Amino acid sequence: AAGAAARPAARPAEMRGLWVVRTALVSPQAVDKVVDAAAEAGMNALFVQVRGRGDAFYRSTLAPRSPLLERQPREFDPFARLLTRAHARGIEVHAWVNVLLAAHFGQPLPRGHVLAKHPEWAMVPKSVATAALVASGPRRLRLVHDAGRAEGDVEGYYLSPSLPGVGDHLEAVVREIVRAYPVDGLHFDFIRYPGRDFDWSRSSLEGFRRRSGGSDLLGGPARNPSAWGEYQRSVLSALAARLADAARAERRGLVLSAAVAPDEAQAVHQKFQDWPRWLASGLL
Repeated sequence: AAGAAARPAARPAEMRGLWVVRTALVSPQAVDKVVDAAAEAGMNALFVQVRGRGDAFYRSTLAPRSPLLERQPREFDPFARLLTRAHARGIEVHAWVNVLLAAHFGQPLPRGHVLAKHPEWAMVPKSVATAALVASGPRRLRLVHDAGRAEGDVEGYYLSPSLPGVGDHLEAVVREIVRAYPVDGLHFDFIRYPGRDFDWSRSSLEGFRRRSGGSDLLGGPARNPSAWGEYQRSVLSALAARLADAARAERRGLVLSAAVAPDEAQAVHQKFQDWPRWLASGLL
C-alpha cells in the first residue's frame, strides 16, 4: 500500500513541519488523528519517528516490531498508513530514524533486538573501559548500564560506530526503509556520541591506536586528546556519509536532514558531531 501512495505536490518554498513521535503511531486512529491535525493546522511536512530504540514502526526484517504495537494486529503498518494519508493531503513525509541510540536502560530488549544479538556493539564509557575489555557481552551491557545511569545524562544504550558490523546493520536499515516506502526525506537523530567520555569500546580504542601508533590501548586518548577527538569525529562522519550515500542510492532527490546539537562548539568537541562540515560537503 505504501508504494502506491500518491506523491505530494512540488515542494513549497516554506516548510511547515511537525515532529511525530512514536507514541502517536500506536493505532490506526492515532495515525489518522496526526494527519488530520497537521492538515487542519496548515502543515506541509511530517517527520515521523519510525525507529525509536532499535525497533520498527514499519515492516522490517532487520528490526523487531515495536513493543508499543503489541496490541495491534500484525498487518497494521503505522508508517504505510500515515504515508498514504499524508500524501493524499499533499503533505511530505520524512522518516525520522534514531541512529545510534538503540535501547532504554532498565527495560528488557525485544526479541531480535540488535543488542540482544550483538551486546558487544554497545558504546562503552571511559569509567568502565578497563573492565569492559575483558567482559562477556551481557556483562559488558551491565557495565554500560550502571555507568550510564550513574552519569545521569546518557539516554540509554548507544551503538558504537567504530564497529564494521554496526555500519553494515544501519546501512541495511536505511536501505530497507527508503526502498520500501515512498518517503520524501530521511531524518537522522542521535547520530552523535553521548559525550566526551564515549566511546571507549575495544573497537574504538584499537582503531585509534592503528591511526596514531603506540602500544598502550587505554592510555592513547589521554596522551593525545586532540587526535582522539578528531578520530571520533572522523568515525561518526564516515558513518553519516555512508548512510546518506545509501539513502540517495535507493531514492534520488531524497532530502536528508539531521537533529544536531545546536551549539557548534558543543556539537564538534563534546558530541563529536561535525555537522558544519556535513553541511558544507552537501551530506545534509
